[in-house]
Amino acid sequence: MEPLTGAAVVGQSGGPSSAINATLAGVIRQALSYGENGPVTRLYGMRNGFQGLSGGHLIDLSSFLSETGEKKLTNLRQTPDAALGSGRVK
Repeated sequence: MEPLTGAAVVGQSGGPSSAINATLAGVIRQALSYGENGPVTRLYGMRNGFQGLSGGHLIDLSSFLSETGEKKLTNLRQTPDAALGSGRVK
């Protein structure tokens, strides 16, 4: 069986905290660490959880591959908030 490849989407849920953003930074770093030929060809963030996904409100997180991407990840990791917005839909 060949590994899956393609676009991936990540979202946040729960209260805004530095732990939520640090986790998001880890997901971004790992997903994009393989480069353009890796299993994740593009990474999107859901704006406000599943509401963003169902409403088509996605953010292209590929900009974290740029020269300023590492600085963005450092800032994201240290910021107490929910960068993508939080969703609490049952």
